[in-house]
Amino acid sequence: MNTESSHSNDSTSLRVFDRLEVGPVVIERRKLTTPYRLVRGDNSEQFDLIYSYEEDVFDPHDPESINLAAMIGAQAALNYGLFCEVLQFNGLYDKLDRHFLRAMAENTAREIYVKNSLNRTPF
Repeated sequence: MNTESSHSNDSTSLRVFDRLEVGPVVIERRKLTTPYRLVRGDNSEQFDLIYSYEEDVFDPHDPESINLAAMIGAQAALNYGLFCEVLQFNGLYDKLDRHFLRAMAENTAREIYVKNSLNRTPF
C-alpha cells in the first residue's frame, strides 16, 4: 500500500525536495531495512535506514511483524516532512497507520517550523 502526506503551509521556502519515498521495509528476524529515496526534479538519491537487534524481534512471514517494522522504519521520515513537497510511505499500512503517519508528519512539520524557524535558536 502507498500512503502520501502532503504539506501545505507558509513554509514552502523550506522545501528542498519534491518527494521523500519511504519503504517498503525488508525484515529479517533481527533486522529491518527501510529504503529512503529523496527526489528533486530529475535527480534522486537512495539510502537504507537499518535497525538491528540482539535478539529475534520480527517474523518475516507475519504481516503484523512487517507492519510493525514499516512503522518503525517510517518514523525518522516524519522529521523531514517540512522539507519535502510529498512524503510517500510504501508498505503494509492500515487505515489507522496512514492516519497516524499523516497526523504526525503534519504535527512535526508545524513544530519544527514554529520552534526552529519562527523562534530562532542556535540549533
